[in-house]
Formats: sequence, C-alpha cells, structure tokens
Amino acid sequence: MRRTIALILFVTIFLGSLVPKVNWSQSIKLPELITHYYQHKREAPKDFNMWDFLVMHYSANSQHAKTKHPSLPSFDINGVSYLYVAPAFISFSSTTTFSFVEKEDHFSWLNNYFFSAETNLLNPPRA
Repeated sequence: MRRTIALILFVTIFLGSLVPKVNWSQSIKLPELITHYYQHKREAPKDFNMWDFLVMHYSANSQHAKTKHPSLPSFDINGVSYLYVAPAFISFSSTTTFSFVEKEDHFSWLNNYFFSAETNLLNPPRA
C-alpha cells in the first residue's frame, strides 16, 4: 500500500514539474483537447498541425480564442506547481579552522513614537 501511494505521489509531483501551472482539474480535460484538435484537423487544410491548433486556441491575438470553449483546459491558472531541483554536490573540508570575531554594535535605537492624545486622556474635562 505504501508503494502505491508513493508511486502516485511521485507521478503527481513529476508530471506537475514538467508542465507548470497546470493542475489536475485542468489536466483531466486533455482528452477533450485532443478530440477538439481532431475536429479542427478534419475541417482544416492538410498542413494543419498541433502547433497551429494551440496557437489558434491559446494565442492572445487569435480571433478563434475569443469564442467560448469551456471544456478545453485553461493553461493560465494560478495553482501550486511542483518543481524538482537536483541537489548540488556538497564537499566537506577535513581541516577545521576557528576564528573569533568580537561583536560590534552598529545600530542605535531611537524612539520616535509620539502619542498626541495623551493630554486629553490624562486630563479629564473639568466642570
């Protein structure tokens, strides 16, 4: 059971790092994207390819992108994405050196706070 959960988590994190800013709710819509691509491929000329399809639907200046396609995935969502960073090689030195540095104070504290209502609070109105 642990191996299955570990494998699911690994696949989730690894695929999330390959395509950042796409979460699972959008990646579920990928089959609809593929069927919509084949629909356009049937209606388009012979040299129509996947890049043309993506430019048509996700380019900012495309007229076709302004039509409603609620079933297509949205790639501009702000979600949490995972990124795998390979650890760097760390070398340790076998010689140990100690140095003592005396602490110096390079700051001074100045209280600039002024409570302007203190005269009214401390002196109640007199009759």
